[in-house]
Amino acid sequence: KNIGFSVNFYPFMNDTVAAAFETGKNLHIIQFARLDNLVVSTELSEFKSVDDILFPFYSLSTAENTPMLTEVSVDSVALDIDFDDSFFSRPNLPLDDFNFPADSISVTIPFKLSNGHVMVYVEINGVKKGWFILDTGASATYYDTKFVSELGLNPVGELPSMGLGGFEQIQLVQVDSLNIGLLTLYDQTAGVLPLDQLAAQIQKKTVFGGLLGYDFFMRFPVKFDFKKEEMTVYNPENFNLPENGFSHPFHLSMMIPTMEAELNGVKGNFIIDLGNALGLIIHPKFSEKLIALSAIDTTNLVDQSIAGIGLGVAGRIIKVEGLQIGAHKLNIPEAILAESSDGLTGSWEIAGNIGTKVLEQYSILFDYPN
Repeated sequence: KNIGFSVNFYPFMNDTVAAAFETGKNLHIIQFARLDNLVVSTELSEFKSVDDILFPFYSLSTAENTPMLTEVSVDSVALDIDFDDSFFSRPNLPLDDFNFPADSISVTIPFKLSNGHVMVYVEINGVKKGWFILDTGASATYYDTKFVSELGLNPVGELPSMGLGGFEQIQLVQVDSLNIGLLTLYDQTAGVLPLDQLAAQIQKKTVFGGLLGYDFFMRFPVKFDFKKEEMTVYNPENFNLPENGFSHPFHLSMMIPTMEAELNGVKGNFIIDLGNALGLIIHPKFSEKLIALSAIDTTNLVDQSIAGIGLGVAGRIIKVEGLQIGAHKLNIPEAILAESSDGLTGSWEIAGNIGTKVLEQYSILFDYPN
């Protein structure tokens, strides 16, 4: 390549964009972008002149050490075209893809705790039943390959998915219905992959089906009462926030609820992850900051493995002070220093992962719609 010069857009090394230009023609031919711990490169080519402006009619984007690839071909380019603003609005979710019992504002569904995992009984297409982990740390719903193998579900596409320890290519399928207690969801798309590591953590003689993730939580406010082992799913059309307790805003990182908190006096962004059967998982980049500030003691640590989507992750158990969220301090029974720099644990932006051993001390209400 005849790369003549490049331009870095700052803040450098923080979602950095760098562009390389070709000698002579000054064409923008390669772009590098850092998205958290991913480096994405996009190559632009097949330039054509439109109103004396050169446009690339082909681009190819790849991400280092992942199966992510995006290829774009352009048929035509037109300038100064008028569009109605509604053309760029987000599409509305279909209002008829779930059903509550008549005149009910909520349904209460029992769950069970199995080695720290919150599990509900789910029926797929009216024929296949199994136990699913409720997982706010999953950016989609996933079925275990063994569980759906006999259903004959037709693939509708595939996507790369990032888990705790890395990326996997996920096949997508669509089911006609999911029944969860008295609640029914229709025409649901989900990923299919082997979840053997998670299945091994579930009680024996339990039929393991998969994970209910963002696709479920995005539709309803959901409250978990760990003492009664019940979850209440509210109809979003007539939901009112309970007055007791305290509320705290969150934002979505990769469709996972994320909030700012303070650990041993050091601030960071932590995901709230019901699928994490352990306590608090601290990611390596944030661990480095804690160690540099002498905020944790790393002597005499005990090894602890972590399982999830993607490869398993090694870690070490550590004692920490409570986790401060706003004016409230959460009790932390234990924390784990993750040792992998791949996948989600390698994030530069997410400090850690708050799991069930912390959350089960409270009643928790997730309100994604609001």
